[in-house]
Amino acid sequence: REFPIVEEYRFAVEAVRAPPDAEVEVKLNFSLGLTPVTQLRVVAPLGFNFSQGCLVHGGDQVLDCFPGKPISNGRKIAVISCHEDGITKQPQDLRIRVRTPPKAPADTSWFIEGLDVLSDRQLGWGEAAGLQVMQMADTAVLYPGIPTVQARMVWRFRTQVLVEAGGHLQIS
Repeated sequence: REFPIVEEYRFAVEAVRAPPDAEVEVKLNFSLGLTPVTQLRVVAPLGFNFSQGCLVHGGDQVLDCFPGKPISNGRKIAVISCHEDGITKQPQDLRIRVRTPPKAPADTSWFIEGLDVLSDRQLGWGEAAGLQVMQMADTAVLYPGIPTVQARMVWRFRTQVLVEAGGHLQIS
């Protein structure tokens, strides 16, 4: 039995911030091999999700990003279509839109797979450490807890992000 040898890509993902249950832009950094790639598949950790039109920026070499069929363990896939001649180096500033999970997953590994669509061959793959979904720190709920007594409830939270005058916070 034959197994084709594929290239290993250096791969990293980064985001300015990754709050729970939010849409964030994720920058993909990777190095491709010698063989031109016509499609990339990005596999996110459990709980992350991709929506239709997830491409934020890909330059002239990347055409589209859309959700693919999830793999058997529930991880979601983003399919990134590239120029028909293929790409041999990373597109400058490739960013996709991702929805983060409500809670940080136990395994934060991301994977990328380079494919040749015409021959349906895997050309290479890579693994990235991933993003840390950061829950809001320093939160509290205060209430008297006395039965049959009406009282006020106070929610306290402190953000790590500066909210400018006129800005707003969305709490879900």
